Amino acid sequence: MKPSYHSPWSLLTACLLLALLVGLVSCSAKEATVETETPPPPAQENQEHNGKIVVTTLADLPQHTYVLEGSVSELLADEAAFAAFLQEVKADLEADLKRYQINDDATMQGLYGSLAAMNMLTGNHEAVIADLDQVRALEDKEAAQLTNGMVTRSIIAARQQVGDGASEETFREAFAAELQSRVDELPWDVVQDSIEESKGRAEIVTVNLILGIIQSQIDPMVAQSGDINSDQARRVVAMQMAMTQIVPVNDIVASVYGDYITANAVEKPNIWPQRDIELAADGTLSTVVVGIWDSGVDAAVFGATMWTNAEEIPAVYQVEAEALAIATDALIHDAVRKGTLSMELTPVYLGSAYKNKGVQKLLDAVNRYLPSPLDGENTGVDLSNDEAPLTLASDPNKPLVALAFKLEDGRYGQLTYVRVYQGSLKKGATIINSRTRMKHKVGRLVR
Repeated sequence: MKPSYHSPWSLLTACLLLALLVGLVSCSAKEATVETETPPPPAQENQEHNGKIVVTTLADLPQHTYVLEGSVSELLADEAAFAAFLQEVKADLEADLKRYQINDDATMQGLYGSLAAMNMLTGNHEAVIADLDQVRALEDKEAAQLTNGMVTRSIIAARQQVGDGASEETFREAFAAELQSRVDELPWDVVQDSIEESKGRAEIVTVNLILGIIQSQIDPMVAQSGDINSDQARRVVAMQMAMTQIVPVNDIVASVYGDYITANAVEKPNIWPQRDIELAADGTLSTVVVGIWDSGVDAAVFGATMWTNAEEIPAVYQVEAEALAIATDALIHDAVRKGTLSMELTPVYLGSAYKNKGVQKLLDAVNRYLPSPLDGENTGVDLSNDEAPLTLASDPNKPLVALAFKLEDGRYGQLTYVRVYQGSLKKGATIINSRTRMKHKVGRLVR
C-alpha cells in the first residue's frame, strides 16, 4: 500500500528547508512523518531519579497548548504580545526540565537549544552561553562541538565589547572581528563540511524566506485550530530569534566563512593524465565487450556493433529483445526489479548526501526496484486475542497498523517516522501505542 502522503523526495526537501533555517536539524527521510500531541505521562508509571520523573523520549513529556488570537505572523509583529507568549513558553520549558529526568541526549540538545533562543531574545546572554555549553556537552561529533553556537557566541561577545550605546556599524565591525578570530582557530580538516554548509545557509536564509514558511505552513494550521502546541511554539521562537538576531549578520557570516574556505582550499592534483593508456593498433589487441547502462544513451546509434547477451534476458522478453536487437530501458528496469526482488541482484548507485548528488536517482531506484507491500506478506499479532498471529492487508479501510520506527526532536518539534502496513493515517485521528497503551492524537502529517 502506498499512502498519498508517502513521498520521500518531498519530505527530504521539506526537511532540508528547515535545516537551512537554523542549521540545527539533520534530516534523513524515507517515510511519512507525524507530529503527535500527547498527554503527560502518568507519574506512577515512571521511575524517579533525584526527585525527577524519568522519561526517555520527547513524546513522554507533556504537551502544552497556547491559544493564539490571530495568526503567528501577527504575533511576531506585535512586540508586546510576543513577549507575553515567549514568557509563557519559556516558563513551561523550564518547569519541564526541572520536573523530568530526560534520558535522551538528542531531546536534551533540542530543549537546551530552544532555551538558548529564548534567553537570547530576552537579552539574558549569560544564560545563553550556559545553554549552549549544555548543548556542546551533549554533542558527540567533534565538528559540532567546535562550531557549537559560534555565530551566537560571537554576537554576544561583540555586544559586550561595544556596549549598548554603540552604533550598528560599530557592532558589525566587532562581530566580524570576533567571528573571524573564532573561525581562524578551527582545524580545517575537521570542520570543513560544517563551515561550507553554514556558509550556504547564511547565503540563502532571509527574513522573507522565514516569513514565507510561517505564512504557508503555520498560519493556515493556526487558522483552523486556534492554538499551537509546545513543539510548534518552540519552532516559532526559533524563527523569531533567526529573523531578529541571526539573519541581520548573515552577510558577515557568509563573508568570514567564505574567506576561511578560500584560505584553506587546496587544489587537488590531476591524477588522470598519468593513468592514460594509448592502445596502438599493432595486431596484439583483442576484441572485448563493454557494457554501457545509461538511460541517456541512444542505443540505436550503435547499430550492428552493439552486442546483447541473450542468456541474461528473461524468457518473457526474449521475443521482444530479438525483434528489437536492443535492450530497452523498460526491459532493463523490469529485469533489475525482478532480480532485486529475488535477491539475486543488488543495484548500486554512486552519489553523495553533500549537495544531494545522486539523491534523486537513488530515490527513483527505491520506487522502481524495491518491493512494495503488495510484493510480500506482512504479519502481526492480535493483542486482544492472546497475540494470535494475523496477516495484514494493504487495505486503507481496515484498522490502522503502523510502525513508528524513529523519533526526531529538532528545533521545530518532534517528528515521528511511520511505516504504515494496514489502514490509513489521517490528521486528527487518535492512535494507540501498543507498547504503552497510551493514546496519541495525530497533529499533522508532513510530506
